[in-house]
Amino acid sequence: MVSWTLFTAVPVLLSLFFFSRQVPDFDLQSPQCTALSLLLGNKVSYAGNAVFANSVASYFSAQSASVVPQCIVKATSSSDVATAVKVLSFLQRISSDYCQFAIRSGGHMHWAGAASIDRGVVLDLSSLNRVSVREDRTIASVEPGAKWGEVYMQLDAMGLSVTGGRVFDAGVGGGISFFSARYGFACDNVANYELVLASGEILNVNQDSHPDLFRSLKGGTNNFGVITRFDLKTFPLGKMFGGFMFSEASNLPQVYDHFAEFAASKNYDENAAWIQSFTFGEDYGFVSPSSLEYTQEDPDPEVFRAFRALEPAPVYDTLRLTNLSDLAFEMSAHTWSSSTFKVNRDLMDDAVQIFNSTLSQYIDASGLVSSLVMQPIPAAISSKSATSGGNSLGIDPAEGPLVLCLLTTTHFLEGDDDRIAVAHLEFEDRLESAAKKLDAHHPFQYLNYASQYQDPIRSYGEASNQNMEATSIKYDPRGLFQKCVPGGFKLFGKKREYVAKN
Repeated sequence: MVSWTLFTAVPVLLSLFFFSRQVPDFDLQSPQCTALSLLLGNKVSYAGNAVFANSVASYFSAQSASVVPQCIVKATSSSDVATAVKVLSFLQRISSDYCQFAIRSGGHMHWAGAASIDRGVVLDLSSLNRVSVREDRTIASVEPGAKWGEVYMQLDAMGLSVTGGRVFDAGVGGGISFFSARYGFACDNVANYELVLASGEILNVNQDSHPDLFRSLKGGTNNFGVITRFDLKTFPLGKMFGGFMFSEASNLPQVYDHFAEFAASKNYDENAAWIQSFTFGEDYGFVSPSSLEYTQEDPDPEVFRAFRALEPAPVYDTLRLTNLSDLAFEMSAHTWSSSTFKVNRDLMDDAVQIFNSTLSQYIDASGLVSSLVMQPIPAAISSKSATSGGNSLGIDPAEGPLVLCLLTTTHFLEGDDDRIAVAHLEFEDRLESAAKKLDAHHPFQYLNYASQYQDPIRSYGEASNQNMEATSIKYDPRGLFQKCVPGGFKLFGKKREYVAKN
């Protein structure tokens, strides 16, 4: 029996490929998929296979699921990932046509091509979904295919938690957490990454080992390798307060006042988190939901008392003491774009007016739910980075408290995509202009919320980009993750321009 290794498989692959070029009827799926099949067997699937179909169908958005790859590698270990990357890296030397692939873990990015690829290879990490806790309970090791809800449910039972995302079915990764004011961004709470480089080498990357790569990974996404494990710092957690409060439209001026006061507070309560939304839904019209969380077991946090006493009283609320996994289950997300501004009460009002104006361009879209969402980024969050090896986000705590702004829309029909995309772009342009007039503009674009037509990597600033580019050249000198992984946001590329489909 032949023992297939990369050394023995590649010559066979090349022979098959060149033979297939001479014999038109020879059925060869593709050189990259053939090589991967030789080495990984039934972990490689093709169209018509149930594993392939289930992987494509499990993307978060219809846009991502509409892109059909040549084959899918369903990795179940870091060594599977290393083997796949070695094959694709070798084939890059022959032709860039043979190394094109996408990296997919949770599949939560909404736009086509973010974690999918047309006629290339999808490296599907969704089966890498194990969660384990060290014996001393200080580190939770989480594989990239896990969902935050699964992580929180396991840790809830142990009286522990980690600084992670707030949406139950979102894949693990960096982000903003209910606990960020206490501990910083989620990426600042990674103690170690297990990473597969373009060479296929598997590294442990942390503050002491490869610190340049450690910093770059925190904000640099898929530009440096494939992460196969996050080692996350844990902390004790029991019950916490949280839920939604829905206010009348007539309360908007008071909502602006209370939110701006909360976000700009010089004595920011690091246990508190507030996500303020302004939402229009086809079935229920305009509502103003406030997601309020307090990360201690306090049924009536003082920081929210005045806001909860608004008149007229809220339409209803779901506020209660519960566990984190329950609160994460209550959150959701859809198509989005991102912007940031300095805390300014008048700009909040302007933003809602611009939202209402651009909403009129697609308000009749079938199944529409569209939201403008605001959340504070106090200095308490950005200041935590320095003690954990730094990150690449480029936010200076001295710039003062900021507000992260998300525009998110979901709808049923593909035919509405163009006008919604155009309206989103118009909203971002008009909000930026309004912010600049009030001297409240900030360039940061939160990558997890950015649309494919934005450039969040560039928004981190020149110094951060230079550091990440140097790191990329050092660890990926042939540029596999720049030239052969088109999805996501690239270091050396230029911003995508919107092109209407219709």
